[in-house]
Amino acid sequence: MKEVLLDRDKGAVLSGREWSVREGFDSSMRNLSSAVIVFSPAKGSNVWRKQMSNSSSISHFLLLPLADTRQLQLLHFCLFLGISLAALLANGLIISAVACSHLLHMPMFFFLLNLALTDLGSICTTVPKAMHNSLWDTRHISYEGCAAQVFLVFFFLTSEFSLLTIMCYDCYVSYCKPLH
Repeated sequence: MKEVLLDRDKGAVLSGREWSVREGFDSSMRNLSSAVIVFSPAKGSNVWRKQMSNSSSISHFLLLPLADTRQLQLLHFCLFLGISLAALLANGLIISAVACSHLLHMPMFFFLLNLALTDLGSICTTVPKAMHNSLWDTRHISYEGCAAQVFLVFFFLTSEFSLLTIMCYDCYVSYCKPLH
């Protein structure tokens, strides 16, 4: 808590140094509405003592728009939609082919199935919010939504890199040591 003194006649705030308030004491009272009066000194004194808390809270973030004009925003929406639908279709085909065919139940195809699942997860993390922002011309994301997106993006990227590393090692073992 920071202690602040208000001079009612001058309309100035004193806390070690003085700065002026343009519209006088009433406007400073509106600007300092979160201040709490601790006590009022002796009668007739023009100085009031207040305590102000130094706190802030973030409820949402403002995102930078991809385009300024509405036509470009709709173009971005169509591009996001086309690319995400193509990725969803390709990953869905990989998942259904590996899951349905008994010939593809080998370690490499198991890793490929898991890679397609993590790719679906990473696509569904950020692209829908970007499409929503482009279509409805909004620019905000909640703090919780941003934290969830950051967590999920890092989770899916880490799992994709891990799966790719395991797949590379599996290929190395199958090529360099085929009968061991």
